[in-house]
Amino acid sequence: MELSSSIFIVDQGTARDHRARGHRARGHRARGNRGRGRAGGGRAGRGGAARGRAARGRAAGGGRPRDPELEWSATYNPPADRPFAEPAPGPTQRYPNGPEIREGAVFDQMFTDEIWDLIVAETNRYHDQQVTAEPNKHKRKWTPVTKGEVQAFIGIMIYMGIVKLPRLTMYWSVDNLLHQASVSSVMTVTRFFQIWRYFHLADNSKALPREDPRFDKIYRVRQFLDLVMANAQHLYRLDRDVSIDETMVPHKGRLSIKQYIKNKPVRWGIKLWVLCEAKTGYVFKFQVYLGKEDGNVEYNLARRVVKHLIAPIEDKFHNLYMDNFYCDPHLFLELETKKVLACGTIRANRKGFPKDLVITSAMEKRLNRGDCSWRSHGNLVAMAWYDKRPVYLISTIHPPESVGAQTTVQRRSQAGPREEIPCPPAQCAYQEYMGGVDLADQILQSFSVIRKSRKAWKKLFYYGLEVCLLNSFTIFKKVKQTRQDFLSYRISIVRHLLEGKCFRGRPGRLPSRPLADLDATRLNKQYHSVAVEEKRRDCVVCAKIVSVQNLSRSAKSRTNTVCVTCDRKPLCILSHRNCWEKWHNLVEYWR
Repeated sequence: MELSSSIFIVDQGTARDHRARGHRARGHRARGNRGRGRAGGGRAGRGGAARGRAARGRAAGGGRPRDPELEWSATYNPPADRPFAEPAPGPTQRYPNGPEIREGAVFDQMFTDEIWDLIVAETNRYHDQQVTAEPNKHKRKWTPVTKGEVQAFIGIMIYMGIVKLPRLTMYWSVDNLLHQASVSSVMTVTRFFQIWRYFHLADNSKALPREDPRFDKIYRVRQFLDLVMANAQHLYRLDRDVSIDETMVPHKGRLSIKQYIKNKPVRWGIKLWVLCEAKTGYVFKFQVYLGKEDGNVEYNLARRVVKHLIAPIEDKFHNLYMDNFYCDPHLFLELETKKVLACGTIRANRKGFPKDLVITSAMEKRLNRGDCSWRSHGNLVAMAWYDKRPVYLISTIHPPESVGAQTTVQRRSQAGPREEIPCPPAQCAYQEYMGGVDLADQILQSFSVIRKSRKAWKKLFYYGLEVCLLNSFTIFKKVKQTRQDFLSYRISIVRHLLEGKCFRGRPGRLPSRPLADLDATRLNKQYHSVAVEEKRRDCVVCAKIVSVQNLSRSAKSRTNTVCVTCDRKPLCILSHRNCWEKWHNLVEYWR
């Protein structure tokens, strides 16, 4: 069936008349300038010569590469059937006991032993390198980390994303209000910060200097991110509809690759290009944007990014959705030759987009909401659809007009209630499938493990860990056919990593009870059990008196007599000073 486009014809003719009159006016001004004297003519001549040299340089192969002009038609012939060639989208591994599978088993497939061994080896290596380079700054005793200890460390980091406290030390606080026994019973605060200080993912001795042309700005995390992507692609096959967009890893410190994106929830940070499954947000492949290479401007950046990300899914007729940063007609034609179909919005001034579809301000006044016009070039369709403002789309997936029932979108009318507005099929599909990366960001940011750090590569490690959690969660839901939410899944992973692990030499100090409860106990006028310990400690009453009255520390008394009922508080029982009586009878025992 052959379709033809006839909307906007009158308006486009009017627009061409306006443009023609504009060209004639510019021609009169140009002829007027030529008669202004020798100086003006000389400048024009030199400028023309410079432009001529630039044109010859481009023709010789320098500067921005040129694309061939496209011939657009007002008729459209539907292409032959292009069936999706992925036989079994979803998890690639077989799970015979799918309904009984545990969350930890899926996470271990994504965060493999190779990654654990990498962290253990490079963390121990980095400590040894630091001690050798600066022994005076690394005097604390170090015990080489093990796989189990690193697993507990990562489990605590995930837990801290669920239960957020302002400072890391608060998780080990003796204050009953802040104390987190699930953290403090596994690892001491000293050991946690020691592992975090030497945590590493690459051998610094093999890093190239900045002057080297092969210098890698993310060398310290490159191998880890490559392993995460390899596991993501090995364990899952993408469904037909996928999307490409950018995401941001927050970072406000000094960094050469730091970027700013105005309309993102995270505006400052490290930018990544991401390929996701549209319906689930499964992160299949990503690339860190490293900025200009050698200070040179990169032409066709969007094309290079798209071709790099879609390399693993070529020849399967996936439907790829992108926004107007990536879309251009020549890219879509090239993707079609690789059997990847594409759809997305496009900027009106993009090279190759048919100019007779551009809606001017004068034309907007005469258009109704929902009006649409299109042009085609083979299977590529360019569309101009008028909503509240012009929307431009290109697609190699959809026909320019609906086949059968008219596709519509809901919009709020001026009267108040929603109404159905006709739109091209590409617009409906774009709204439905473009949000894969945004969906992944929304899921990951709810209980993110990302914390403040001066080292940007650690932020990228956090992102890789989050990707492993999200991807394993997606696989777990598909295998088990469950509606479990992401929070419950993260809690299960924390339990999996911490279960049965304890790296403390001795039990930690118990958290203190609230002051009101303690006062109620010590002043209850009942029998309190007394005990004698081997070790002497400062009497709590004497210590309080010294603190309040600003006395000399020598006025403190050390005793081995404790009140068992009052959390084993040390109290003096002497002939000349009976702190036991003051403690149990006076509210303000320090006066």
